[in-house]
Amino acid sequence: MPEIQRTKNPSETMRTKNHDAETSDQDGEKHVTAATGEPPVSPTRSPSTIRKPGSTISPPALVSKITTQPKQSKPVGTVKVGAGNTKSLAQKFQQSDAGPERKEDPELKRTHIVKEIQFTEKNYLNVLRNVVEEFLNPLYTADILSPELISTVFGPMESLYEYHQGFLKSLSSRVEAWGPSQKIGDLFLDKTDFLVIYSEYANNFNTAMYTLAEQKEKNRLFANFVKTVEQNPMVKMQDLGSLLIEPIQRIPRYQMLLKDLLKNTTPSHPDQANITKALEKIETIASYINEEKRKAENKEAIDCLNDRLAVKYEEGWNKAGDKPTTSLEDQYLKDGQLLVAKWTSNGVKDNAVKSLKQIVLLKESVVLFSGKSGKLVPKHSFSLEALQPPTDIHEIKQWVLFQCTEGKHSFQVSAPSLAEYRAWSVLLRNTIKIFKTSVTMTGPDSLMKQMESVHSSILEGILDSTISHSHTKRKVTDVRDMFFGPPQGETE
Repeated sequence: MPEIQRTKNPSETMRTKNHDAETSDQDGEKHVTAATGEPPVSPTRSPSTIRKPGSTISPPALVSKITTQPKQSKPVGTVKVGAGNTKSLAQKFQQSDAGPERKEDPELKRTHIVKEIQFTEKNYLNVLRNVVEEFLNPLYTADILSPELISTVFGPMESLYEYHQGFLKSLSSRVEAWGPSQKIGDLFLDKTDFLVIYSEYANNFNTAMYTLAEQKEKNRLFANFVKTVEQNPMVKMQDLGSLLIEPIQRIPRYQMLLKDLLKNTTPSHPDQANITKALEKIETIASYINEEKRKAENKEAIDCLNDRLAVKYEEGWNKAGDKPTTSLEDQYLKDGQLLVAKWTSNGVKDNAVKSLKQIVLLKESVVLFSGKSGKLVPKHSFSLEALQPPTDIHEIKQWVLFQCTEGKHSFQVSAPSLAEYRAWSVLLRNTIKIFKTSVTMTGPDSLMKQMESVHSSILEGILDSTISHSHTKRKVTDVRDMFFGPPQGETE
């Protein structure tokens, strides 16, 4: 019996045509259909016909695509490149556009770096100009702040402004006559001794910020003056505090740019030796500034701590009441509130209640304080060699820093947050490592020298691998050694 062919009504035929056309646009090739009778064409299409990422299909077309697309149609976003092999459109066009890898000419890169030094120097000089001419000079003539307060807030800003005017002039003259053998390293080398003045600025910075905030709160005339100047188009709506922090950030910026310049300067270049020496001086100055800033911050922290102490450090913080032979400034590393759990020898550690206690880390010991009538009283002092590291991964995940024992009592100290855990654990690790090495091998005198800079660089993120990969089969001893170093008699 002959097969009866059903005749499509006009609307159904139109839907079929629409679907075929849409399949052609979306998949990059046309399929043979009864409605069009067209043969297949090459799957390749020009980039202009590709739907842009993030664009959407209109609702009617989307519904039609979902309800009428054949089951065996190709996934959208792929093109045929051979039998049984497909590549995404993104991969295809990345390959066609990428071409062979090209290395930038070192001399061209060097030119770009020098121009960046000049550009950033212009911007920096403009910041100094705004501070001196828009804020500082008018304050000298107005009866708003005393000369002492002006000096505290602005420090040696006028000297910096005067110096960098001359430096930019010399730098610009070199850039204008730029060529393959041109030099700028000597400009930094000749003037680096002056840059030590930045340490004076850095030392005063915290006091300057505190004085600025205090005067803006207490002195209405000063607050109005600052607000008016900050709205000046010349200042570009920058607040005074943001402008004053720029000198702190400038030396590290020089350091970064000179490193990049040296990296793109050949050993035979006439500027190579000067850039090397200038970079060494800049790095020395940066380290000196950081160390001076650390000392200034420590002094501020010690002053704050002394205001809260019922018993001064010089009176003795251990139970025997022994008087120290050094000052708190020489011994202090860090203080803050940490969680302390205390239990007796016949008690259960897991049942111990944790409470916040003031902890002071010194170069040879850790001191636990308790509050009494609003003042801090030293209760327990532990030598660094008496501290016991965390015993298992669970304690690490609970941010436990160390455990120690005094008589019948045991103490477990942990951080209240991950950020505190990172800061304390890294500093403890470095301090204990130096303490153990120095006491074992060279004695306490060397310990003092080595620990002068223990606070100068805090390592970032060494805890991340321990916390995020605690499910691995890492040994507890490895975790212990990671923070506290190997036990006595073992080597790392």
